[in-house]
Amino acid sequence: MYDKNEIVAYIRDEDLKVKVLRAIDKARVASKNHEIKETEFLNPYEVRHVLAAMNNFRELSSLAFGGYDEAERKKVFIYPDYLYLEKEDMKLGILEITGNFKFNDVSHRNYLGSLLSLGIKREKIGDILIFDNCCQVFLSEDIVDFLLVSLERIGKNKVTVRKIGLDDVRVPEKKYKDIFITVSSNRLDSIVSSICGVPRKEGQNLIKSDMVHVDFEPVDSPSFEVGDKCLISVRKHGRFYIEIMDGTTKKGRIKIHVKLVL
Repeated sequence: MYDKNEIVAYIRDEDLKVKVLRAIDKARVASKNHEIKETEFLNPYEVRHVLAAMNNFRELSSLAFGGYDEAERKKVFIYPDYLYLEKEDMKLGILEITGNFKFNDVSHRNYLGSLLSLGIKREKIGDILIFDNCCQVFLSEDIVDFLLVSLERIGKNKVTVRKIGLDDVRVPEKKYKDIFITVSSNRLDSIVSSICGVPRKEGQNLIKSDMVHVDFEPVDSPSFEVGDKCLISVRKHGRFYIEIMDGTTKKGRIKIHVKLVL
């Protein structure tokens, strides 16, 4: 018998702990009933910890899938280790939402906000892939029929909604803006204040107010040391890929290449 509280004893983040405990409960059902179970959609930080917890169940296998190889938000599928899962076995709902957005730019926030306004929980929604006049959104399969009849607008724009399959998925090219900065140290507050263009004290307040995530993990310590090739998310400021460059300036400052996600 597995002690689930012992498995999550190391986790301090209470929200994360709840999600891992839910996954453990699903794993127990999968083991007992010899069936496939799945989590809700999780971000990469949550996926990492859920998969680690699943290693305690030797009779089970688990893998994360979000509808396409580069998906950010994924479900973890938990199943007996004698099974082999294909993509088609990992059930997801996929909708294409189309409208005439020529005179009204529609962003990720608009699409997500319209879905949430219908009472849909965030964990039911995976990635949202945005194109000029449409988006493709990955969802828990159990809410697809509801959205097909209930989703009529994105903002002020009327939309058409249809169900699509994995073969219809298109992945847009990611766009970035290159920014080059120098900082006195790789402390999180130093980097956040520089990339957001705010005083260091304000950068510290953003961090202490739980508005900053590093590789999707909430970080509330201004002195946290930022590593190379990480993703920093600052609420209301955006997402930034951090690449620490070789060498320093003549004044000993660290050179950093920042890729702002557009």
